[in-house]
Amino acid sequence: MGWTWTPITPEEELTGDRVSGPDELRYDERWLALVLLATQANAGTRAGYRRDINTFMRWFSELRPPALSTAARPLEAFRSDIEQYAAWLAAIDPPLAAATRARRLAVVSAVYELAEQHDLIARTPMRGVHRPTVENEDAHLGLDGDQADQLLRTAESWPDHDEGTLVVLLLLCGLRISEALGIRAVDITPRERGRKAEVRIRRKGRDHRTVFDIDDEQLAGRLATLMTTTAEDRPVFSLDRFQARRALARIGRQAGIDPPPHPHILRHTFCAHLLQAGLDAREVQRLAGHRDLRTTQRYVDALKRSNRPVSSLLRTVFSEIRDELDTAA
Repeated sequence: MGWTWTPITPEEELTGDRVSGPDELRYDERWLALVLLATQANAGTRAGYRRDINTFMRWFSELRPPALSTAARPLEAFRSDIEQYAAWLAAIDPPLAAATRARRLAVVSAVYELAEQHDLIARTPMRGVHRPTVENEDAHLGLDGDQADQLLRTAESWPDHDEGTLVVLLLLCGLRISEALGIRAVDITPRERGRKAEVRIRRKGRDHRTVFDIDDEQLAGRLATLMTTTAEDRPVFSLDRFQARRALARIGRQAGIDPPPHPHILRHTFCAHLLQAGLDAREVQRLAGHRDLRTTQRYVDALKRSNRPVSSLLRTVFSEIRDELDTAA
């Protein structure tokens, strides 16, 4: 009987190196997959990795043309095997988006990199494998200035305080939806009599919380209200990811934005407009929580290619700077 694969379940995602069984089974493909999954702090990312790993392992076990390879199992795979997998992904009907195919190959690559680190293979078979070229989603510029302003005004007057505050937070702070929904009451510290606030946020892929300064008085007040009405160890937003997305869509439609935005569009908006307003790319990298400056640089490159009018935005920015200087004088 050939090598077989039993799909990893959601319940197994966090077992990591605590996989039970004889020593000869502890360092097989399943052990590698579970260790890789356990390193993903974000539940959404972890679930995506699990699906992509199961897809590749199932292909190798059941769908791979055996006559074209002498590899008995994934840890024995050659570059030609991975190229066959890439070709299979490209031939799926209905077609997969290039970004989806690139992501699935990236997850497989992560498995083999881990195997190489543990000396289970001498060399990853991913080297030299062509991956689809895609425009990174982070290069999108999000909402224009008028749309963002209208969304902000609509969210601040929205009757549901939780939903409105979440949209204001995403737009003014550029958080990932998972980061925003993970904020607990104990993570919020009002400053200067509630006019400012510090919020401790668990960034994607990190096991500690970092401090994000809120200098917008209205948002700081909204967060203080949520903090005082929520138990310390509980999330201040009583929404899950799906409810948050639907709430943003409703507020977006009310603001006249068509199609209505999804949460990550507000993150794009945050980064693009800060760069347009003159902030240094490294500062935007820090504020957005990008681990790699190249991610932030994609916004810079997209702005260089964009013909988006920015005169009205700059007028607002310059006006705010002038007002601050007049106040200081």
